Amino acid sequence: KIANCLSSLDGLITAQSEKLDALKTHKKGLMQRLFPRVGETVPRLRFPEFRGAGAWSDKVLDDLVDVVDGDRGSNYPKADEFQQSGFCLFLNAKNVTKNGFRFGECQFVTKEKDEVLRKGKLKRNDIILTTRGTIGQFAYFSKDVPFENIRINSGMVILRSKSKKLVTDYLYAFSKSEQLGCQINNMAFGNAQQQLTVAGIKKLSIYCPEIEEQQKIADCLSSLDGLIA
Repeated sequence: KIANCLSSLDGLITAQSEKLDALKTHKKGLMQRLFPRVGETVPRLRFPEFRGAGAWSDKVLDDLVDVVDGDRGSNYPKADEFQQSGFCLFLNAKNVTKNGFRFGECQFVTKEKDEVLRKGKLKRNDIILTTRGTIGQFAYFSKDVPFENIRINSGMVILRSKSKKLVTDYLYAFSKSEQLGCQINNMAFGNAQQQLTVAGIKKLSIYCPEIEEQQKIADCLSSLDGLIA
């Protein structure tokens, strides 16, 4: 009886694992078709209502978002100023991964320290990009993130939308595309520790359809993310 009970659970676990792997593979393949390949301006797959809409626009990132650097001045927190809990989450390299935010190991600063720092505080719908060490990782400060006050560290920048022609959810989806990944890898410099510059980030090319198609793509991929989660 015990063996049958545990064997049944093993079967469920295996089935769920196979389903998860299948969803991840499906999403990866879908992304390769929903976004244009390197050197192209039209994706291989479009939703039926957009198939006659023409080529996508090639935009420079600087036209769509403000690239906000962190505060690196004399007020930058010292090691003994970080706490295990507190007013403002101060992001570290482990918090921004290839799959977005991860809050397993967090460090915080006080409200007083937060108030003396000039730049680098997040607003809802900001996107974070890592620029030193493990570069090219993105995370999205959506309404689902359980912290209100967050700051980036000196190895990150904030991408803050400034254009009505850009859906932030779409930009986050595009951030995981092969097209943008190739650009970032080609731009990186440094041997011991790779880096990206703000000037270089501003020159990144972002391929954008019209707003309605952007939202459709973002909703589709977000739905898959929900199933995977």
